[in-house]
Formats: sequence, C-alpha cells, structure tokens
Amino acid sequence: MPLAARAASTGDADTIRRAIASALHVPADRLLFAEVGATLGFIAPQVPDHLTGHLVAAGPAVPLDQLHAAFAEAVLALDTAERFGQSGVVRLADLGPRPLVLAGAQIAAGLVARHLDALDHSGRANKDIAETTRVFLNCDQQVRDTAQRLAVHQNTVRYRVRRFTELTGLDLRRTEDLVTAWWLLHRRQLRDIP
Repeated sequence: MPLAARAASTGDADTIRRAIASALHVPADRLLFAEVGATLGFIAPQVPDHLTGHLVAAGPAVPLDQLHAAFAEAVLALDTAERFGQSGVVRLADLGPRPLVLAGAQIAAGLVARHLDALDHSGRANKDIAETTRVFLNCDQQVRDTAQRLAVHQNTVRYRVRRFTELTGLDLRRTEDLVTAWWLLHRRQLRDIP
C-alpha cells in the first residue's frame, strides 16, 4: 500500500514515520520509506486505521510495477486534504469532488469570467453573497443551518442566495449550475487562503 505524507523537517519526517509504524504495529525500521523533498513515501502492508496529529494519504493496493501511479494518487489526495485542512488518514475516493477544485485553471478562468466577475467588481456586499452561497452549498442547501453557521437571519441567507443567482446566472436548482457554483466558490476560497 503506498502512503504519502509531508514533513516540515527531518525530525518531523522521523516522527511521522514512527507514528505510521506504531499505527500499523510494525517496527519503524521495517517500514519502507523514502523522502522526495518534503514529501514522504511509504510502502506499507496496509492503511493505518487512524492516525492522530498527522495527515497521511493512501493510494490503492497495486502490484509493485504500478506503484508509481498509486503513489501519484496518494500525493494528489495529500495535496487536496492539505488544502482543505484535513488530518488523519485519507484516500482520494474519500475526498469526493474536492480534488477537482485544484484542477483546471484554464477552465476556471473562463467560468469565473462568465459567472463571478459581477461578484468580483461590485464590492464587499457581493463577497458576502459568494461566501453565504458557498456555506449554503456546504450545508446541503439548508437555510437554517447556513444562518446558524454565519450568525445571520434566515431571510438574509435567502436574499443572498437569490442575489447570487441573479448576478451569476447560476441557478442552484439546476444540477449543472449547482456543481459549477460549488466548484468555483471552493476554488475561490482556496485561492484566498494564504
């Protein structure tokens, strides 16, 4: 099983290696391990059930001649989980559409120009509209949950989501528009995180 993790320092790499070995109940010196820059690669007999305090991504179990592709999948899962602030053990399939948020810069540029430019050029109120809509989508379109999370009135949520539709042309009742809005708003959120 290929595993990937990141280390801030040499000491951190050893700490992560020992944590994975402990979670797998194997001696740390028996765990196959390589450092490629800050990325750590492991070949483990299985995926750890849980890992506290570290982020480790697992690729699929494959024959050794396919290890490169499986490790690349683990690194993509690692990159995605890092950007979304996750921890523990993750697999690419567990991340849903989140890896897509990191892909497609050229596609995103065209969609941003088409749908989000009106939000970008209209001031602070429209940033609130975009953020409210992103949270609304994360709350499975539940107005009450969105209002609680943002500490605003439910009618404020309804108004901002309606304005989002008016300004962007993305109707959240249409599946394709909903997916496009989710993708664009999450790309924007990640872009704004230092």
